[in-house]
Amino acid sequence: MEVGNQFQTGPWRHVHVKLPDMQSLWYWGLSLKGQRRRTFEKKHGNLIDILNIQVQPIALEMLVQYYDTFLRSFTFNNFQIAPILEEYERLLGLPLETSPQYLYRGKTPSWSSIAKLLRVTEARLSKEKKIRNGTKGIYKSFLDERLHQFRQEEDWPAFMDVYGLAIYGLVLFPHGDDYIDMVSADAYMARRDRGENPTMALLANTYYTLNHCCERRGGYLRYCIPLLYLWMTSHLFHSKTKSLCPIEDFKWCCIKIMSKDLWAKLFDQVTERTIRWYPAWNEREEIIVKCGGFPNVPLLGTLGAINYNPELLSRQVGYPVIRVPQKEDLRPFLLHGLKIQDRELHKNIRHAWRNVIKKGKECGSRSCGASTDYRNWLTSWTKKSKSPQSQKREVRTYEAQETVRVRELEEDLAQKEMERRSLKSWLEETSTALAPAEQEIYKERQLGDQAKSKAQAEEKHKLKIGSSLKVAYQEMCFRRLERDQVILEKEQLKEALVEKESQLLHLQKRNCQLEEELAKARSTKEQLISQRQKSILELTQVRAKAEDDEVYYRATIEELRSASETWKQRCQDIADEAEIQVRAATIESPFWKDRFIKLAWLGNQALVDIPRSLRAAESLVDPTKTPREVLQFLELKRRIIAPYHIYHTRSKAKNMEDMIESLEQQNQELRGENQGLKGEMMQIREQMNKLFELFTQKTTINVVPAQ
Repeated sequence: MEVGNQFQTGPWRHVHVKLPDMQSLWYWGLSLKGQRRRTFEKKHGNLIDILNIQVQPIALEMLVQYYDTFLRSFTFNNFQIAPILEEYERLLGLPLETSPQYLYRGKTPSWSSIAKLLRVTEARLSKEKKIRNGTKGIYKSFLDERLHQFRQEEDWPAFMDVYGLAIYGLVLFPHGDDYIDMVSADAYMARRDRGENPTMALLANTYYTLNHCCERRGGYLRYCIPLLYLWMTSHLFHSKTKSLCPIEDFKWCCIKIMSKDLWAKLFDQVTERTIRWYPAWNEREEIIVKCGGFPNVPLLGTLGAINYNPELLSRQVGYPVIRVPQKEDLRPFLLHGLKIQDRELHKNIRHAWRNVIKKGKECGSRSCGASTDYRNWLTSWTKKSKSPQSQKREVRTYEAQETVRVRELEEDLAQKEMERRSLKSWLEETSTALAPAEQEIYKERQLGDQAKSKAQAEEKHKLKIGSSLKVAYQEMCFRRLERDQVILEKEQLKEALVEKESQLLHLQKRNCQLEEELAKARSTKEQLISQRQKSILELTQVRAKAEDDEVYYRATIEELRSASETWKQRCQDIADEAEIQVRAATIESPFWKDRFIKLAWLGNQALVDIPRSLRAAESLVDPTKTPREVLQFLELKRRIIAPYHIYHTRSKAKNMEDMIESLEQQNQELRGENQGLKGEMMQIREQMNKLFELFTQKTTINVVPAQ
């Protein structure tokens, strides 16, 4: 860990800004539209919009000259300014309140998890993984290949995963040109899988690289360049409208392409009155000033750990700077990487972020001013640290020495001077021998002087042309980017136009088909209407016929019912009468049998005397005197009595019994016939009920369609 007075001492810092290839990333981002883009922005904030920012590297190279490594701020004549955690939070669009901080622990994801993220096999990934400067990773070309395939297959979840990894590896946590290392993959997967916020790690890497470049008096500034540029312009330039989105605010600032001299002039002339302290998108009530037992705010990134001093930057959230900071509060510390001896400090930093101290209204009323004590302290500090305003002459001298073309011209001039001196010595040696040639040598000397002056004039002219060409080249590069962007948009518009024309043609064909179908539907509808009318007419006729049939059937049913009731009653009467007769015959048969037996006995007794009396009467009759009627009577009696015998009576009684038995059998048969008639009447009644039900159902079916 490095601790001490690490403030700027004056010499020019040879810092160069290394921009990533954001043009290709922006091109891939055009594939995310509508709901897909909203899904990506909900997860990763403003990353796609940040890619569209045109960064001027020369502006950041000039800004680095004002960085104070001790105070961790950009120190000007009468104010200080530096990026704070709350500003980076709004620039990224990732709120700190809703997600935990990403704290790098030195571990990297496994290759199997990277293969799962890229939707490839581990065998395929093993062919693509590389080791660059001792760091494992993969090249951007492989990610471009995967992005192209996912876009062709329209696998948008996989496309967004690989696209987010590319942005993290090339823009937010870059390791080298077109190379994505495993540290950036760890930061991305922490955001994707666990929802951790990378804002603190990005701010820590920004301060770390600024401090590193300023201590070495040079180097490459590559970490989070778009974020640092967006932060710088939001304070240096004023937006034409009040916007709550930092990206929209940047667009409304309308920043022009400027040369190095113009940027240097802008930084020289900026004051606390011209600076924009807190834009509309960063208005807030509180600011983080301390964490745990640290006197300021410690930051833990992927490169190491560093601190910064928010109490010097309270004007950036709308509160004045009143108190002069103590040296103990400003004491800086710096940890390089994750060394074993620094593990305890890293652990303390992680624990400190569990106890965050914020300040707001207790800092005073809302104002962007500063106390007199603070101003005096800052003035003495800038004099002691030899700020860039006191080094304008040195800066301009370095600018002249920096031009490569100038160096080449100086070498050419030195070579020509050596040649001139050799020629001069040769002329002096040969002057005695070549007296006549002295005049020519004098003329050549004059020509040499003229050539020298001409060369110097050409040199100055070339310097001017070189600076102009450099500015023109930068302008041309930006114009090319704009042209490529316009060409790309034009191609997209052409594709969209062709697609819309094809859609229009398809819609026209579809419209013709629909018109034909509509005409067919109309004709079909007319046919259906006519058929419906015919059906209604037929149903009306059927209903009328059904009503007539119903009346007829009802009358028939009533007649059948009355007839069945009549026949039923008649059969019942016959059966009852037969049963009465049978019962009477059954009851009277013994009586009449007894009477008949007595009568037979009496008859037998009478028959015994009748023949004797008849014979006596015949003996007494005189045929001559007796009347003819008496004779006829006696003859009749004789014929009647002649067939009878005394034993014939019993046979007659037997016949009478047989007749009675036959009558009983007939009575039983009549009873059976009566039961049969009852069964037949029940069947007739059931058939009549079924017939009535069928008729009722038929009438209902005929009536319902008619309605």
